[in-house]
Amino acid sequence: MICGLAAAHADIVFDFLMRCAWETVHRFSQNDRQLQGTPGAIAVLHTH
Repeated sequence: MICGLAAAHADIVFDFLMRCAWETVHRFSQNDRQLQGTPGAIAVLHTH
Protein backbone atom coordinates (compact mmCIF):
# COMPACT_ATOMS: atom_id res chain seq x y z
CA MET A 1 0.00 0.00 0.00
CA ILE A 2 1.18 3.51 -0.77
CA CYS A 3 2.08 5.71 2.19
CA GLY A 4 0.15 8.94 2.75
CA LEU A 5 2.80 11.29 1.38
CA ALA A 6 3.23 9.25 -1.81
CA ALA A 7 -0.55 9.01 -2.23
CA ALA A 8 -0.88 12.77 -1.89
CA HIS A 9 1.74 13.31 -4.61
CA ALA A 10 1.23 10.18 -6.71
CA ASP A 11 1.94 11.93 -10.01
CA ILE A 12 5.41 13.00 -8.82
CA VAL A 13 6.21 9.63 -7.20
CA PHE A 14 5.16 7.57 -10.22
CA ASP A 15 6.96 9.91 -12.63
CA PHE A 16 10.13 9.54 -10.56
CA LEU A 17 9.69 5.76 -10.45
CA MET A 18 9.42 5.53 -14.25
CA ARG A 19 12.37 7.89 -14.76
CA CYS A 20 14.55 5.81 -12.43
CA ALA A 21 13.56 2.59 -14.19
CA TRP A 22 14.40 4.08 -17.59
CA GLU A 23 17.72 5.48 -16.34
CA THR A 24 18.66 2.00 -15.08
CA VAL A 25 17.89 0.39 -18.46
CA HIS A 26 19.71 3.15 -20.32
CA ARG A 27 22.85 2.99 -18.17
CA PHE A 28 22.92 -0.79 -18.29
CA SER A 29 22.81 -0.71 -22.08
CA GLN A 30 25.59 1.89 -22.22
CA ASN A 31 27.89 -0.13 -19.94
CA ASP A 32 27.50 -3.51 -21.67
CA ARG A 33 29.79 -4.00 -24.68
CA GLN A 34 27.63 -6.77 -26.18
CA LEU A 35 24.46 -4.69 -26.31
CA GLN A 36 24.58 -2.59 -29.42
CA GLY A 37 21.84 -0.19 -30.41
CA THR A 38 19.49 2.08 -28.59
CA PRO A 39 17.34 0.64 -25.81
CA GLY A 40 13.61 1.05 -25.85
CA ALA A 41 10.93 0.32 -23.30
CA ILE A 42 7.21 0.20 -22.84
CA ALA A 43 6.12 0.52 -19.23
CA VAL A 44 2.75 0.02 -17.63
CA LEU A 45 2.14 1.02 -14.05
CA HIS A 46 -0.64 -1.18 -12.76
CA THR A 47 -2.08 0.17 -9.52
CA HIS A 48 -5.10 -1.30 -7.82
